[in-house]
Amino acid sequence: MAVSVRDEWFDQQVLDLLDDVHVLTLATFHHDTGPWAADVFFARNGLDLVFLSSARSRHAQDLAADARCAVTIHPESPTWQSIRGVQLRGRARAVTGAVEIARLLGAYFGRFPFAQAIVGNPVGATARAAGARPYVFTPEWVRLIDNTRGFGRPFEAAIRDGVIAHAEQRVVPPV
Repeated sequence: MAVSVRDEWFDQQVLDLLDDVHVLTLATFHHDTGPWAADVFFARNGLDLVFLSSARSRHAQDLAADARCAVTIHPESPTWQSIRGVQLRGRARAVTGAVEIARLLGAYFGRFPFAQAIVGNPVGATARAAGARPYVFTPEWVRLIDNTRGFGRPFEAAIRDGVIAHAEQRVVPPV
């Protein structure tokens, strides 16, 4: 059973979490090595999420083999009753093309100005960071978890062409 919710409320909750939290957990899979999760700083460009990574990292190698992945974003929560966050499913890829790189790095450096200095000036311990390249995660589905509104009542929606479609609340029967 699904209950419709106001799309504006859902959209705003998702966007607020994307704007308030700076780190996402990226879950990837490779047929030889299995599942993997990595935490990365991210910036939002619409609903696309931009992050920097080395092409040699495990998650980047996984994405080169299979772009399908999942992301979770959530602030710290001291109790289960206060858990809030989003779960996203979609695809991620290394960004190519000078115009797209410039646009997405603009969003990333706008949120993390310190990163521009690191990437632009590879000295000492920051040399590895200087080899980072931009990646973009494009979500296809989102689930909003907000235990402050009740446990086991996530809101879900498809994402099409960068727009959140009609949101529905999934009602989980009591155990």
